[in-house]
Amino acid sequence: AEDWGVQDDNDTYDDMWGGIQEEVANGWFAPSKSEWAAFGAAFNITSSTYQNFGLSPCYWSSSQYNTYAAYYAEFYDGNVSAETTNFYYWVRLATTF
Repeated sequence: AEDWGVQDDNDTYDDMWGGIQEEVANGWFAPSKSEWAAFGAAFNITSSTYQNFGLSPCYWSSSQYNTYAAYYAEFYDGNVSAETTNFYYWVRLATTF
């Protein structure tokens, strides 16, 4: 939300929200930190099995920590942590059906 800072304010690249608008219109979304945790628990994904599911080590969530940081799912060690948004982690969208 705009409360956390200006969105799509870069002429070079979109922020995550700006980059997924076409997918959002089709029902996809960026999972929250709680949704990532529930996903990992539901499928019993661990640090030794995440690659068997075709997952990368870390994914950004849609949950913000503060104006400079957001939460991400760390499948390589089974945690949900916060980090400044200048790190290059993967983004994976989800949908319900």
